[in-house]
Amino acid sequence: MVAEILLIDDEPQVLHLLKMMLEREGHNVTTAENGEEGLKNLRTGSYELVVTDLFMDGQDGLSTIMEMRRDNRNMPIIAISGGGWTASGADYLDVARKMGVDCTFTKPISHKKFIETVQQLLTDKEAEQGQ
Repeated sequence: MVAEILLIDDEPQVLHLLKMMLEREGHNVTTAENGEEGLKNLRTGSYELVVTDLFMDGQDGLSTIMEMRRDNRNMPIIAISGGGWTASGADYLDVARKMGVDCTFTKPISHKKFIETVQQLLTDKEAEQGQ
């Protein structure tokens, strides 16, 4: 399945690597360098999946996820992070899961597992829409 995917990360190397991985699978990828830009793209485009970093300059990933979930509860979202904990000691990826992301990855990301997860989420979304 070929999909329109929105990729949000403020690290140019990560954006480039993930975009290449997804495009090799035939997907069309739009990139954004922060959450604000990502949300703008999401509102003006049509995407089947969003991949977002959690720590970014400008609007961070958790705020971005909160707005995405408010506007589109069914959008599959993958959260990625190099790690980190809240002031209360909670892992940010755990916080993202509680906010409703479909999957999380710690950087560096396993190419094979990432692509398998993307394909599974897209397949699940397609099946859900067919019901």
